[in-house]
Amino acid sequence: MKRIICVVICLFLFTGSVFALVNVNTDDSTIELTVVVRGFRRLKGQVFLAIYNSAKSWTKEELVYEGAVIEIIDETATFFFPELPVGLYAIALFHDENKNVKLDTGLFGIPLERYAFSNNRRGLFGPPKYKDAAVLLNGNEKIEIICR
Repeated sequence: MKRIICVVICLFLFTGSVFALVNVNTDDSTIELTVVVRGFRRLKGQVFLAIYNSAKSWTKEELVYEGAVIEIIDETATFFFPELPVGLYAIALFHDENKNVKLDTGLFGIPLERYAFSNNRRGLFGPPKYKDAAVLLNGNEKIEIICR
């Protein structure tokens, strides 16, 4: 009887190990992400969008995971990323109205051009925390962000 129980336990342990090995490959899957940006004050200029994949890299220009710049068409800017790995991401963007390739700021560094973050989050004095703006992408997604 002890041998039968031991064999059954070993069988369950082996089966669990096989399933664990099969599930390791799910990290390689990719998704499509579409980001639609609305709410522009003026319909000229371009929109800079940056995707970050960690709290460490959040809002650091040199550590952007994916980025793009596009023109506004029909009151929206639509970004498409065809192959992002499944994971947690946060988005930061700004509307470069005068096409000078930077977010213009005024007194005390307060932005003069509109900007936004995923989950339509805002920070009190600066960007929101990564965890507040982060979105779990585990399937094809379409996200809408309002630029204000």
